[in-house]
Amino acid sequence: MKVSLILSSFCVVGSVLGAGTQNPFDNDDDPIPDPSGGGQKPLDPNSGGGGGGGGSQCNCPGDNKEPVGPLLDKEGCPATRAAAPGPGPSLQYASSPICPDADGKIYQTKDGATFYIQCCTHGASTTIRTLVTQDFRECMNECSKTDGCNSVQFVAHERANEPLHTCKLSKEGGYSSAVCGATDMHTYAFLIDPPAIEAPSSAAVACSTECPFANGQQFVTATGEAFHMDCGMRHGTTPIYRDRQATFKDCVQACGRLLACHSVDYDKARNICYYSNHQAEPTISAPGFASAHSMGCAGACGGGACGGCGGGKKDDDSASQQPQDTSPFPQDGTLGSNEPPEAVCPGSNGQIKTINGKRYKLMCDVATICTVPVNDIRPEPYPVRTLDECIADCSNNAECLSINYFTDGDTTAKGGRCNIRRCNPTPISAPGIIAIFPA
Repeated sequence: MKVSLILSSFCVVGSVLGAGTQNPFDNDDDPIPDPSGGGQKPLDPNSGGGGGGGGSQCNCPGDNKEPVGPLLDKEGCPATRAAAPGPGPSLQYASSPICPDADGKIYQTKDGATFYIQCCTHGASTTIRTLVTQDFRECMNECSKTDGCNSVQFVAHERANEPLHTCKLSKEGGYSSAVCGATDMHTYAFLIDPPAIEAPSSAAVACSTECPFANGQQFVTATGEAFHMDCGMRHGTTPIYRDRQATFKDCVQACGRLLACHSVDYDKARNICYYSNHQAEPTISAPGFASAHSMGCAGACGGGACGGCGGGKKDDDSASQQPQDTSPFPQDGTLGSNEPPEAVCPGSNGQIKTINGKRYKLMCDVATICTVPVNDIRPEPYPVRTLDECIADCSNNAECLSINYFTDGDTTAKGGRCNIRRCNPTPISAPGIIAIFPA
């Protein structure tokens, strides 16, 4: 896991990096005492003081706002050396990682790692990679995306035999007491834990289907389908059907009963439920709406049964029938139509469905007859499945040769009983059952 880096630009070796930590830094310069005294408080991002003097500051984490193009360090070292960073959210973000102003400040890289900057400071003697970068910012970004890198040393000014802008990546890290003496040749930075922010209080209500408390929560319908809910948003895709529902919960429950429905937009002021086959998050801001989109069968990823918070109960009357409010919609005038979606049967009779690469033929109002329960792969009570889930169940079982799908009055085949079988006989008439055979 990547953490934050801290930068420094002085090059004198101190005694320790921290309690119980071996100092990995060169001490080729004269040692100087650590001015922090071990008890200095971390920098206050709102004070404008401490650490590296002036320079603009960012108002929020990661909002670096540095100019485009190479960032060239200024001449000189900070008058007062920055102390080791302390815990808490009181560190300052550097608007640009330019020394000496950035000394004692932090910088967030492109991938979110945080570095603490020490100007005129030596880095670790062990390196895992050496390269030349256009500026110190690029040097830190290279470290943040390199496995095992915890600090960088950067040649900010060409004072000796090291090429300008040489960037050394090291697996060592931590605060360095190795300052550069009277020169401003090196800048150092090391990873630190990202500063925390105060978490706002939440008034969320568990398992709620009422906005704003439902925002971001998951609701499981009576048929076992999980829906992610978003308040103040709508999908805006072409609806496949619409009706009136008394509540947002009823709207989502009704979607769970429609075979082709994967999302809903609910107009709270007019109680209109728009059903759609869109299978992703809503993208349109709409304060007067609530939306939900299907996440699949609850518990499917973990191999568990359908069911969960607020749903999965087959005795839930709110989803037992299709909505019956057929009053016209004002926006349609006299041409409005509110016909329910077409049922699976008889329209799908004789059609072929391909599931998991296998073809299956549907036959409405017929059933297989073979010895029971010998030929039932699963004994009664048969599990409740959508039609597609039932066929997929068969396709994943090498013994399955046919299916009896009991619609139990649900003509949309969204939650019937699934009986996968070992036999493949000639079907007989059986109203309310869909027989399914390999095609």
